[in-house]
Amino acid sequence: MMTYPRNLPGLSYAKVRRPQHAVSVQSHQSGGEVRMSYWSEPLWQWDLTYELLRDGRRDGRDWDELRQIQGLFLACTGSLAGFQFHDDDDWRVFRQPVATTVSGVASYDLVRSIGANDPALGLFGTGHIGCVDTLQPFRLYVDGSTTPVAISDPVFGFSVSTATPVKQQLMFNASPPAGHVLSVDMSYFHYVRFQANSLDFEKFMHQLWTLNKVTLQSLRF
Repeated sequence: MMTYPRNLPGLSYAKVRRPQHAVSVQSHQSGGEVRMSYWSEPLWQWDLTYELLRDGRRDGRDWDELRQIQGLFLACTGSLAGFQFHDDDDWRVFRQPVATTVSGVASYDLVRSIGANDPALGLFGTGHIGCVDTLQPFRLYVDGSTTPVAISDPVFGFSVSTATPVKQQLMFNASPPAGHVLSVDMSYFHYVRFQANSLDFEKFMHQLWTLNKVTLQSLRF
């Protein structure tokens, strides 16, 4: 799967991260309301700005920062195809609750929560991750243990299914006993597309460009 370019030095420090919900609000003449949500979890948008994108040979080196973003945009046919995106403010979780085991069930979707540190406050939301970062450690814990489960454990032996974006799964070799609380350490990418079908690259000097805004839109399974 294609991955959005990371660590380009011209990326502005400032960015916008925008959670979105779809809620219908019907108002009555009395002032009362009926509200209904169409989504079980939010979609996200990111606005990124590039103050400098180099292109061509400069100072004895071939630069392709401009062409990396242009190339991905062309390869995706604008907003048509999805790709992986690393958000350096939202890319890993530790001891993330995943599920409580159910008899006869051997696979569980991988999710991450965002919100207050104290879950008892209820100030958080949970959503599916896009894609597991397989180059980073993945650890499974059972019932709050501080010791990770070995992938070959006779009861909780597992693997991670990464075949389908936004449907990444913890898969046990055999259905474990019911009633056990599962949590994980993991790193992940967001699964996104370009929000628009055009990008405005502006040249301000020879082989030097800016991109005032590129918006990425998260995708469902």
